[in-house]
Amino acid sequence: MAKLLFKLFLAGPANESDQSIVEVRKTLDDNQDFEYDLEVIDVLKSPHMAERCNIIATPTLVLSNLTPRRMIIGDFSIPGKILDGLGLLDFNEKVEKE
Repeated sequence: MAKLLFKLFLAGPANESDQSIVEVRKTLDDNQDFEYDLEVIDVLKSPHMAERCNIIATPTLVLSNLTPRRMIIGDFSIPGKILDGLGLLDFNEKVEKE
């Protein structure tokens, strides 16, 4: 299994940020196609990280170890939106074909 590296950029510890973390973790945990690491970054505490990754809005989820780099911005309450937006639906099938 491939191990994917995600960065979740949030603005502060507000309830909406907490909900984004829960929704992203649940979606990634429920997916059996890959293993992952998730780094949560508060852009208010680490603005240099947001600048380095060209983050202009939050919440933003970045899949950082695939080329091209993939990201989605906004509401993470729909699991399929996260996986589809990052090109991860049927991830292992795509990797095996390459």
